[in-house]
Amino acid sequence: MLTNEIFQLLAQLRSRIRLYAVADLVAWVLTSIGLLLCLSLLVDYSLEMRWTFRAVLLGVFGAATLVCLVAGLASRLMSPLGQSSLALAVERLVPELSDRLITAVELESADREGLDEFSPTLIKETVESAVEAVRSIEPGQLLDRQRLKNNILLAAAVCVSWLVFVVVAPGPAKTWFMRNILLDPLEEWPHRTSLTVTGFDGGEVRIARGDDFVVRVNVDREIPHKIQIRYRMEKSRTRGRGYLKQTGEAEFIYHFQGLLEPLSFTVRGGDDYEGPFNIVTVPPPGLLNLQIACRYPEYTRLPAKTFASNALVYSLPYGTHVKLSGESNKELSKVVTTIGPDEKEIVPENPREFTIDLDLEADTNLHLSLHDRDGIRNRDALVLNFIATPDLPPEIEATLQGIRPSITSRAIIPLKGVIRDEYGISRAGFRFQIDENEKQFKPLSEQTRDRREIPIEEQFDVEPFKLDPGQKLRLTVVADDRDSLKGPKTGASRTFNFSIVTKDELLSKIASRELNLRRRFERSLSEVRQAQDDLVLIQKSHQDPKTDLAMLKLYNEKTRLAVHKNLNEVAGVSQAFHEILSELNNNRIDLPNLLQRVEEGVCIPLVDITTNGFPNLEIEVDRLGEYLEQGKGIDVGSEHAVLAAGILVAKMEKVLSAMMNLESFNEAIDLLRSILTLQGKIEKDTKELRKQKIRDLLR
Repeated sequence: MLTNEIFQLLAQLRSRIRLYAVADLVAWVLTSIGLLLCLSLLVDYSLEMRWTFRAVLLGVFGAATLVCLVAGLASRLMSPLGQSSLALAVERLVPELSDRLITAVELESADREGLDEFSPTLIKETVESAVEAVRSIEPGQLLDRQRLKNNILLAAAVCVSWLVFVVVAPGPAKTWFMRNILLDPLEEWPHRTSLTVTGFDGGEVRIARGDDFVVRVNVDREIPHKIQIRYRMEKSRTRGRGYLKQTGEAEFIYHFQGLLEPLSFTVRGGDDYEGPFNIVTVPPPGLLNLQIACRYPEYTRLPAKTFASNALVYSLPYGTHVKLSGESNKELSKVVTTIGPDEKEIVPENPREFTIDLDLEADTNLHLSLHDRDGIRNRDALVLNFIATPDLPPEIEATLQGIRPSITSRAIIPLKGVIRDEYGISRAGFRFQIDENEKQFKPLSEQTRDRREIPIEEQFDVEPFKLDPGQKLRLTVVADDRDSLKGPKTGASRTFNFSIVTKDELLSKIASRELNLRRRFERSLSEVRQAQDDLVLIQKSHQDPKTDLAMLKLYNEKTRLAVHKNLNEVAGVSQAFHEILSELNNNRIDLPNLLQRVEEGVCIPLVDITTNGFPNLEIEVDRLGEYLEQGKGIDVGSEHAVLAAGILVAKMEKVLSAMMNLESFNEAIDLLRSILTLQGKIEKDTKELRKQKIRDLLR
């Protein structure tokens, strides 16, 4: 019975210890939780941790608290706390027991057979002594109540502090609870200063590698004195800091120049903090290949053509359909084309390929911008200049051949030239007008349709129109092109104006020209005769030893110049007489022997003089000049030169005689014409006289 009293005491002690341990653990856990929550409040408010960090911190704190609580409860509640252990604990706290209590517990727990060797009386006395000692012990005295009290007070103080915080500052308390317990990603701490970094979607922006970037920060409420930016390069691990520049009342900027690698940054100003933000550098979009396919207007008959984009300027016919086919180095979100003030967005079906259609109806400057899926455009927009080349009217070159502005009513007007058009001619002919009458059209004799070049060798016959002297004729060569877009365009030569004259009037004009030509020819003949005399002088004088050789050279040079000069002059006279001959033919002047006299008496001999006479004389004069330089062979040289000069003079005198005979012939014709005119007048007067006599007889 005595030992039962000891065991009851130990049982009470065991219960008290377990209760003490639980109460102490709860106080410690509450204090720890309160302090950890205070720590999270301070850290989050100072650093404004991101949602992920807050979630990690809450998980760590929660897990640590749970582990400590479970482990503490297990160690305190599951500990066996045996009789011997409790007795030893009491012995340590109550030294007066002098091991009696532990002895009594061990004796009671020991095997009975093992106790036979001990004195029963001694055992009984030991147990009774232990019981007496235990009866005087209060179990609560064996525990450190002050430590428990302190722990409870500390836990209570922490809890009260949180309660006061919640009552006094419900807003921050709510913010902390939403951010750190409910992990609301949108909840933010209230600040006196509010920083907003613009242009970052999801905290990230992508730019072209090598581009500049401007960080823009807008400030609400209290404007800080400065805003600091801290950044870190991703690849080089370079760190840096700086201060934003205030550009407005509430706007601050920071300029990053030529970014070649990604970076992250944060900004801090006043009591606000924003970040991190990421700037990612990516290659800009660019063209790998660009082809320009051209389909020309149908009427040009030009085959379709494709150009590689190795030029910036293209001259193309008006109305050309242009198709641009491009390939990019990365996937595109859109292609923006700008023509003047007009801008158009094209979303390519294939992310890396695009096509642009353009009808060239005017000079066009096409600006081409590529935009990738990150919103980055090519650094330099491609500019293509398309020049819409207009389809010009046909070009016409036309000249008169053997005809002058004064013509007879039976004239044939010869024209020579060429008609050209880049894409072909649909129609060509003469546009003519008689006096002020309506303009008329006469096609060319040669087929002209669809040809790009047409030679003109035409004769416009005036005779069918039966014109009278005094009437006017305007003649123009015209041609239409094949332009089916804007309609055919007409090209025209210069206009030739003609006056209709009688045959006699025309012959009179020609005779006047012949007279002037004969006078020019006479002057040339006179100069050639003088040259002949100079050559004779050289021939005679060189035999005299006293003759100055330099003087002979001077005479020879004078002769050479005279021959050359008159060659050109006579050639001009020859050409003029050939034109007179053509004019007589084209005007159908059919007077007997006139054409033959002009052709055989003048034109043909003049050709011989200019192609043989003068050139032969020039050769001999030049050879004589060489002999004079050498001082030998002068006899033969001068003889040949004098002979050539004589032959030329003889030919020219014969032509002059023919010219004079032609004038006499013309004078005879004029006389005959006058006689015929007078005869006609006499006949008219005679008839009129006879009529008058008959009228007098009838009275």
